[in-house]
Amino acid sequence: MGTLLAVLLAAAALAAAYVLFLRPWTVAWGATEEEQVRSMPGDDLVDRPLLGATRAVTVAAPPGEVWPWIVQIGQGRGGFYSYTWLANGLLRLGIRNAERVHPEWQELRLGDVIRLAPEGRRPPPIPVRRVEPDRFLVLGDRSPDAATSWCFGLYPVAGGTRLVFRTRDRWSLGPGGLFWMALSEVGSFFMVRKMLAGVRERVERDGRSRSSSRPA
Repeated sequence: MGTLLAVLLAAAALAAAYVLFLRPWTVAWGATEEEQVRSMPGDDLVDRPLLGATRAVTVAAPPGEVWPWIVQIGQGRGGFYSYTWLANGLLRLGIRNAERVHPEWQELRLGDVIRLAPEGRRPPPIPVRRVEPDRFLVLGDRSPDAATSWCFGLYPVAGGTRLVFRTRDRWSLGPGGLFWMALSEVGSFFMVRKMLAGVRERVERDGRSRSSSRPA
């Protein structure tokens, strides 16, 4: 009994430490206070989200150079610029991250879908809800039991672009729901942080390559 109590107290202490100290950083990684509270397209798709995060990076390029990399995301398209060893080795999602802009993947329309996994596999694809070139790409879906939204926002700033990515999720909590919620949140943090850094790396590398190829 004493051992069980000690384990429960330790688990409670770890959970409290995560909620109070670590979670505020992970769900707002890279984002300013203004970016965290600012409304973004797609917020209305998920009311009362269980999970929500706003993360951001600064890219040293204008929005028009960032957008082509965002609009081509997806399984079977440009990938997600994140950890393929996890997506493919553990989850077998068949993700390939593009290293260049592909002209054939530059068109998205309302009603198109972005696949997260091979066709017929879970997780299901996410419908395109809003496309504003060089400004916003919104993906999202909702049902009585679950809802999700992704918004990529491109905001011009001095010296480049603030790439802000917001996610909002709601679903029914069943047995083990809190555990899976925490696991999803932590996993999302690592994958999204790598994705944003991956976009930045590719855009800035592409810009350097173009600059070096120009005649002196």
